[in-house]
Amino acid sequence: MSNNKILILRFRDLVTENDETIAKHKEIIDKHEYVWWAWWKKGHEKTPTTTLAMLKAFAQEYGIDVYLVDSALKKLYKASCSDIIFSIDTPKTSPDLNKTPEYYNSQSYYAWFKFDKIEECPSADIKDYTYVNLKELFEDGTADYSLFCNKRIYSLDELIQQNRTMWIARKFQNGDKENEITLLNANIIQPCSFSNHYYEVNGNSLLWISDLHFGNSEFPIKSELSRKTLAWHIKDATKDLYDDISGLILSGDISNCANENGYDIARRFIQDLQMETKQELNSANIMIAPGNHDFKRIEENYSTPDNVPNYIQPCTDTSQLFSDFYKDIYYITPNEFFASGKKILLKSGITIDIAVINSCRIQQYKDFEGHGYISHEQMEYIEREMKWNNEDNSAIRIVVMHHHYLPTCREELINIRKASSVVYDANNLMNWLVKNNIKLLLHGHKHSSFMSKISYPKDDTATEINCSNLHDIYVVGLGGTGISGVENEFAIVTVKKDKIFIKIYKIYSDQRKNDSLSQTIIIPLK
Repeated sequence: MSNNKILILRFRDLVTENDETIAKHKEIIDKHEYVWWAWWKKGHEKTPTTTLAMLKAFAQEYGIDVYLVDSALKKLYKASCSDIIFSIDTPKTSPDLNKTPEYYNSQSYYAWFKFDKIEECPSADIKDYTYVNLKELFEDGTADYSLFCNKRIYSLDELIQQNRTMWIARKFQNGDKENEITLLNANIIQPCSFSNHYYEVNGNSLLWISDLHFGNSEFPIKSELSRKTLAWHIKDATKDLYDDISGLILSGDISNCANENGYDIARRFIQDLQMETKQELNSANIMIAPGNHDFKRIEENYSTPDNVPNYIQPCTDTSQLFSDFYKDIYYITPNEFFASGKKILLKSGITIDIAVINSCRIQQYKDFEGHGYISHEQMEYIEREMKWNNEDNSAIRIVVMHHHYLPTCREELINIRKASSVVYDANNLMNWLVKNNIKLLLHGHKHSSFMSKISYPKDDTATEINCSNLHDIYVVGLGGTGISGVENEFAIVTVKKDKIFIKIYKIYSDQRKNDSLSQTIIIPLK
């Protein structure tokens, strides 16, 4: 490894506030003269042992420079590295827990870098370097970045759009290519709540999670001797199917009672998933529906139901924490509905449209909470933003929301101040789903799995309805994926040519039972 080469590592603040990752590492350097920095590798990457062995030798004898790229804030830092510890097959904890930030010092990673200095530098400094091919970073057939080889690094944006966490670069030389390369998926860099183009992924499955209730979760943030993290349980249960995951659906109640710490844990959870998935999880393939626990209730009683307003948009004070989380995912302030929609091109060539509805359009109060309402205005807005009015119906269309359309409980307590079993505008919703040729409706809320098929008239105003020509919509509810006191589960939604497979897995934080597949729902597409 010659002196004119440099290592570049990519990271993102998902656990801490803006710039806190760097700040926490610098605090330890100031106190102990050095800090250990973990390499958060992606699922399709492997440890580049030959490269790291050469870097380690240079670092121990001379010291080497390492560039750190913050992919969220688009900032560049330079670190001085004096040692590297790495593993081929088994991730390891930090060489010194006291010299590692507490928020991840007990986690295991495939490489640790010893830094004695970290300083921010101008982002333009990266243009002094040229890409060097690093084939050994990737599993066979998972990535090909040969077109970047011997080309000048054009910008941080060019680095960030690549689905990787490590680069080797050398000093720029006359004769190196200097063009900018924009990948086909580069549109994800542009902030948007609704996709403008189909995002190509390398699998056919989506991970579906609901009712996490982080802040009151059954699963720890960090692995313990007898209890593993939620991300660990998901990977362990799905085995080989985990590698096919190419997107993430969160159908509400991410935090428990709009707990700020719950959202911090959610950021960490997504980061944990990022570490192992082969497909990058980002603003183009993450779908988030708010739940009633994601907006704060107003601590004011209404003495009778007649005093409760019919329609109150959650205001800034009650939705700010979810709004911040939304911005962390999509890099944009939420629209007034907190709605979103993504278009995905699966590995099989099948296209899917996933629209996310906010079913929490009514402000919650101390004695009036948990009720579901969508609003006709929101449905029209989503239809327009998804461009369903002027596009063909070749894509498979899926809608996600938190509340349920059909009763899911065997029996409920009768309480006029508590939520009923359906959203208030359920019939409007169903007519809208039929109009837009929706095949599948996914929801959470009741912490219990549920499945039904609804056959609905294509025109319920017609003078004659032929019941042999109804539109079928499949409604599937998922139980909680983290809440205390219930059996926890998650699902893998796999789309194939003529069927959708929804595999529901049971997971146990105390490991009293083995995590396992409990049910498979098969939905025909024709």
